[in-house]
Amino acid sequence: PGAGLPGGGHRPVRPGTRILVIDDDPGSGRLVTDYLRAMDATVEWVRDGSRGLELATSRDFDCIILDLRLPGENGFVVAEKIRKTVPGGGPPIIVTSAYPEKPNRLRAFKAGVDAFLAKPVDLTELGHLASSLTARKQEADMRLAALLTLITCLLRERGGSDSP
Repeated sequence: PGAGLPGGGHRPVRPGTRILVIDDDPGSGRLVTDYLRAMDATVEWVRDGSRGLELATSRDFDCIILDLRLPGENGFVVAEKIRKTVPGGGPPIIVTSAYPEKPNRLRAFKAGVDAFLAKPVDLTELGHLASSLTARKQEADMRLAALLTLITCLLRERGGSDSP
C-alpha cells in the first residue's frame, strides 16, 4: 500500500485511523474512500445523512468527512446532532462541499465543524488535515485516559488507607 499516493507514497493519515465518510456523490465518495484506504485507514462510507448520523453516534471514529447536501439529514443537521449527542462532542468533522460560499461555510462552523474544504477536494490537503485533527483528538483521548487512571489510583489508595 502507499504506491502511487501523492507525495511519493507519503501517508498523511496514520494506518488504522477510523474515518467515517458521509457523501452521496459516488465519484467524490469513492475517490476519498479509496485514497484513505490506500493509506491503511479504516473507512466506512455511507451515502445519506441519517445513516451517517446513526453510525457517528453509535461507533467510535477518529474523524468524520461530511458533505453538506445529503439525502435524509443534511450535513448541517448531522454536524449539530453529533456535537450535541456524542460524548465529548465527537470526533473532528471536515466538511467537503461543492457549495463553498461564505454563508455555507459560516453555517457549517456554527454547526460545529472543524474544517471546510471546497470540492473538488485536494486529497493530499484532506489527508494532512485529517491527520492533524485526528492526532489532536487521539492525544486528548490519551491524556483523558491517563487522568482517569490517576484518579482511580488515588481513590483506591484513599479508600485503602481509611479501611481498618
